[in-house]
Amino acid sequence: MPPTKTNSNSITSIFIYALNNKKSGFREAMLKRFRDIKKSNGVKFDIPEDIVFYNGTYKSLALQEMEGTKIDIYGLSEKNNDLKIMIEIKANLEEDLQDTQKDNGAYCNTAKAYNIPLVYIIPNKYLHENDLPESDKINELVVTKIYWSEVRDIARSYDNTGLDNQIETFVQLIDNDGEDLLLTKNELALIISPNLIYTTYKHIDEFRTSLQECIDNDLGKGQNNQYGIGYYNKKKTRWLGLIPSLEKQYFFSLCLSADNFNRQDFKNQKNIYFDGDYYYCPYDGIDFMEKALYRKLQLKFSKNSDLKEWLSSPERRIREINLVYNLSDKIIALINRYNKGEEYIKEQKNENGVGAYIKDDRHFIGFNPYVESGKTVKSFSIAIKKSCINCQKINKSIINDGEWYYFPLYEETELFNAFIFSDTVDEQQETFNKLVNKTLKKTEKYLK
Repeated sequence: MPPTKTNSNSITSIFIYALNNKKSGFREAMLKRFRDIKKSNGVKFDIPEDIVFYNGTYKSLALQEMEGTKIDIYGLSEKNNDLKIMIEIKANLEEDLQDTQKDNGAYCNTAKAYNIPLVYIIPNKYLHENDLPESDKINELVVTKIYWSEVRDIARSYDNTGLDNQIETFVQLIDNDGEDLLLTKNELALIISPNLIYTTYKHIDEFRTSLQECIDNDLGKGQNNQYGIGYYNKKKTRWLGLIPSLEKQYFFSLCLSADNFNRQDFKNQKNIYFDGDYYYCPYDGIDFMEKALYRKLQLKFSKNSDLKEWLSSPERRIREINLVYNLSDKIIALINRYNKGEEYIKEQKNENGVGAYIKDDRHFIGFNPYVESGKTVKSFSIAIKKSCINCQKINKSIINDGEWYYFPLYEETELFNAFIFSDTVDEQQETFNKLVNKTLKKTEKYLK
């Protein structure tokens, strides 16, 4: 999707959707957390059951005290439209804190004027934490900091939509070379039964090929990550693809640059989303803006019923894509740390395997779909190229596809379990290193 989208933009949209989901226990748990915020006299703030949360970037608070600035999230009572809470989001450790967000700025002035809490949700080691405004008993200003690690833990306990994985995808939770590598329970389940990894990448590869053929002569730069899976046109005025970081209605969208389009171009089109740089037009509305392109897409998907069905469940696909991409990045990061940057490494993330090649492409560590058709834990293995193997020494029970021999990591049961059930990032890395080394040691008797 358009590169102007930041981690804070993405997690803000995801967080608002979760806060407004009345069917989820996560909403109730977060409302309770907000209600625990107290005034200086010990009285709690009024956070009503009917509160609705809005994205202030796209539907700003038209209040004099805000001085034209835009808070990330605000909550209004549905019954009488009263302002009840303001929330500012910071996703990255070094993300700027603007003057309007500091002491005596527009945010503080508005919170005081309307007697509501001002909440900052930040990474645990946010570099500008000391510059955040503080509560002021005299002026009845209440400022609360909530760390993303706490929000993630609440999501793990009360949400079943994969919100914890999305938080780990878009928020820099800890200062660990920019990554929180500790595997989540959903990611661990995926290691044990990894078939979803291959089916997800298979559909994504098919989708990207379909887009290439439909965009054809105007095909520009491609993108394939958690922020977007798709392509620009050559002039970068349009972008078409999947957006796993937004709510489900924008999962498959055509994005049009504000430099070339304005809201009037969409006339009576509903559900047009604007982020300040691009207009997001959901798939069903593409017909209005780009009839020829829409017809090409319809024809293409009609010939691939499997892909069409996969695209028809956006909420599920969003969860799966974020889960698979996040696990892929963590596994590759573990391999990079195992190598300590001293050896050649080439990443791979597609339906043919997820992991990294080391030792000049002769070894591959990661998920190998050939093993047990990618459905069992055996798929998580070390593959060694046949040219390195002394075939006269090889045991016939060793899995192979004629070109590669596979050595499942789980066969070192004690180390594998220690890796799976690690409590810290350092422990996880240490056991992963031992697991890889011991498995490689076992293969030495088969090498030339």
